[in-house]
Amino acid sequence: MNNNKLALDRQEFANAISISLRTLDQMIKDGKVPPPSSKVPKHVWPVAVIENWLLEEYNLTDETTKAEKKRGRKRLAI
Repeated sequence: MNNNKLALDRQEFANAISISLRTLDQMIKDGKVPPPSSKVPKHVWPVAVIENWLLEEYNLTDETTKAEKKRGRKRLAI
């Protein structure tokens, strides 16, 4: 998979957070994940939106991710 993408489609988003498409669809329906961007013909999620959502979901701060980045860990392995 290409790690340099700016946006992910449904399948890539589900794979990135290790869930099934069915679970992702349910999470979208329940409003548990950010809605897809519909500015292009295909519904996609910008990687920045996914990262911000994960930071909020797990109550992480930018300082936490900066500290992890200094130790060589990736913020989001997509």
